[in-house]
Amino acid sequence: MKESQSSTSKPGLFQRIFGSSTSVGEVGNKQLSDLVTLLGSTAGVIEGDFFRTTAKQLASVLGVSHCVMGVILPGDPIRLRSLAHYRNGSLHPDEEYDASPSPSGQVLELGSYYCAEGISEKFPLDPSLKVLGNGSCLGVIIPGPDGTPLGHLSVYDSKPLENPEFFEPVLRLFANRASAEIMRLRAVDSSRLALQRLETFTDEFPGWALAYKDHLNGKREIVFSNSRCEDLFGPVTAAKIMADPTSYRTFIHPDDLPDVLARRQACRARNEQIQLDYRVKVDSGEYRWMRVVAKYSGQSEDVKTVHSIMFDIETERRLSRQAVELSHQVGILIEAVPMAVILRDSAGTIQFMNGSARQILSLKADEWPGQSFASLEDLKTVAHSTLREIAHLDQAAWQSRERIDRQIFLHGASPDKQQALDCSWVPLFDDSGDRLGLVTTLRDVTEAIEEQRIRQHLQETDQRDRRMDALGRLAEGVSHEFENLLTAVLGYSDICLSRLGAVDENTLKIKDSLEKIRTAAGKASELSRSLLAFSARK
Repeated sequence: MKESQSSTSKPGLFQRIFGSSTSVGEVGNKQLSDLVTLLGSTAGVIEGDFFRTTAKQLASVLGVSHCVMGVILPGDPIRLRSLAHYRNGSLHPDEEYDASPSPSGQVLELGSYYCAEGISEKFPLDPSLKVLGNGSCLGVIIPGPDGTPLGHLSVYDSKPLENPEFFEPVLRLFANRASAEIMRLRAVDSSRLALQRLETFTDEFPGWALAYKDHLNGKREIVFSNSRCEDLFGPVTAAKIMADPTSYRTFIHPDDLPDVLARRQACRARNEQIQLDYRVKVDSGEYRWMRVVAKYSGQSEDVKTVHSIMFDIETERRLSRQAVELSHQVGILIEAVPMAVILRDSAGTIQFMNGSARQILSLKADEWPGQSFASLEDLKTVAHSTLREIAHLDQAAWQSRERIDRQIFLHGASPDKQQALDCSWVPLFDDSGDRLGLVTTLRDVTEAIEEQRIRQHLQETDQRDRRMDALGRLAEGVSHEFENLLTAVLGYSDICLSRLGAVDENTLKIKDSLEKIRTAAGKASELSRSLLAFSARK
C-alpha cells in the first residue's frame, strides 16, 4: 500500500489528538480528555452507542468525511446492516445494503481493501459514493472468533487518504474491538434468550435453591430455601429434610454416598465449587437422578457457607441414553450406505470402517480395529493394490487443511477391466488448529463411467448418421439438377445431328464433334444416375 500525498500539509494523528503538543508531557487537560474519549470507545461504551461513538471519533481523528461500520446479515447474497454511518459531520440512520456493488464487498472478500482514488468510478452502482467523486477509501474486516468476517469497518474521503499505511492498523485495532462488542451484544442477546428459556423451563422443572451453614461436625443449618423442595422429593421427604437437614445424606443412594462425601470434603477444604450427579430417594420410594451445584465459602474451618441448587436430571439422563441409542442407529445407517467411509484418528489408527469400505479392501469385520493402513499391509487377505492407491494421497491429505477429491482406477480380473473410485480425504481439526483425524470416503463409479461412455458413443453415432443423411440429400439434389442439364445437351445434340445435310468434309467434322459431345453427355448421365442411386441408399 502506497501512501497518498496531500497538497496541503496537515497535522498527524498525534497532533490531531494532542493539538500542537509534541510530547505527552505537554498535553493539556482538553487533549487528555479527547484521548480518554477515543480510548473509551474501545473499552466501555454501552450497547449501540459504541459503534456510533467510534465512527464519529474515527472520522474526526483520521480526518475523513465518512466512517461506516456494517455487520453481515444471514442469507445469500451477502447483505449488511450498518451499525454506524458517520457522513459529513452527522450520524445517519442504520440501513441495509448489498455488499456486491460497494467497496464493502471487496473488503469481505479480500480481508482489506484500499482504493487510492476514483472510488465512484470503480463502484458506479453504489449511489452513496457519488458525492465522493474522485475520492478514496480504506476498509478492513471485523473478524469473528474464527477469523471469518462479521462485517467491515471502512473510511472514505473525497481526497486521497494522507497516510493509508498508518490508517490500516488503526482500523484493525478498532475492528477487533468492534468484533468484541458485536460478540458481547450477541452474548447478551443469547443470555437474555437463554434466561427466557430457563424461566420457561423452571416453570415445569423447578430446582431447589438453598443456602446453609455446614459445620465441621456434620451439622447443617438452612438459612434460605425456596419452595421447590417438595417438587423434587415429595412433601413427606421434603418435610424430614427441612426439619433435620443433616438427615439429607440418608436419602442418597448407598452406592453414590461415599463418592459424594469424599468430593464434598475436598471442595470444602479449598472453598471450591462442586457439581455432583447422584441418586436420591423420593416419596415414591424410587431413586431419582439429581444434579447439585454448590459453592463453599468462608474463612473458618469449623463453619462454611454453602450456596446450592439442585435439579432433577432424570429426564436428562433418559435423553442421554436416547442420544446413545440414536448414535448407535446412525452408526447402523452409515454401515448400510453404499459409499465406503473410513475414519482415522490423528495417529492414523482406524476408528471406524463401514461394510462398503471393508468390501473394497477385502477385510473382515474383526481385522481392522486398532490397525493403521501400514499395518493392514501385513494381512494376506487385504486388497493390497487398492490399499496402496488409497494411501497414496494420505500424506497430502494429512498435511492439507482442505478437502482433497480424486478419482482412481484399479485393475480388475483382466487388464481391460478397471474399477473406478471417486475418493475424498477430509482432514479434521479442532478449534485450536490441532489435527483430530482424517475421513476417507470411496464411491464406486465404474458403472456410471461405462454408462457415460455408452451415451457418448451413441451421440457420436447419431451425429455421423446425421452427416451421412445430409450428404445423401445433397447428392440427390445435385444429381437431379445435373441430369436435367445433360438431358438438354443430349436433346440438342440429336437435333443438330438430324439437321445436318450433304456429306462433305466440314459436315463430317461437325458430326464427329456432335457424336463426341453426345457420348460424353451419355457417360455423364450414367454418372448422375449412379450418384442418385448412392443418395437413395444413404
